Amino acid sequence: RAGATPVIVTYSKVTRGVVRFDRETCAFAKVFLERGGSKRVVARVRISDLARWDPYHGPTAMAQDDGAPRIIASGAWVVDGGTYTFFAAGCVANSVLRDIHHAGDPSCPFFESAVVGKSVVIGREGEVYGVYM
Repeated sequence: RAGATPVIVTYSKVTRGVVRFDRETCAFAKVFLERGGSKRVVARVRISDLARWDPYHGPTAMAQDDGAPRIIASGAWVVDGGTYTFFAAGCVANSVLRDIHHAGDPSCPFFESAVVGKSVVIGREGEVYGVYM
């Protein structure tokens, strides 16, 4: 049947000493399909979409309370250098996609990957590529 479905772009990244989800969402788009149809979809991913919160980077804000300084905020959004692997998929629970066959990804029961494992290297592994305040 015809209808709309989301296309969800996720990525995976392994950074030493950082705990992350196996996949994190970085972009999405909505596409309208006729039964049995297909479309090319563009979903833009900005570098800042890959950022994670790191409480140990960035400036520390201090406040004076009764003459004694205290920390009230610290940290920054950080983009780690290294290899990011991207996946694009639709939600398999959506009835629009039930008639479309994709290469399934058994590690992710909620999505079937239409694009599996396109890797991009950003900066150098083990270094911070960018900091966003």
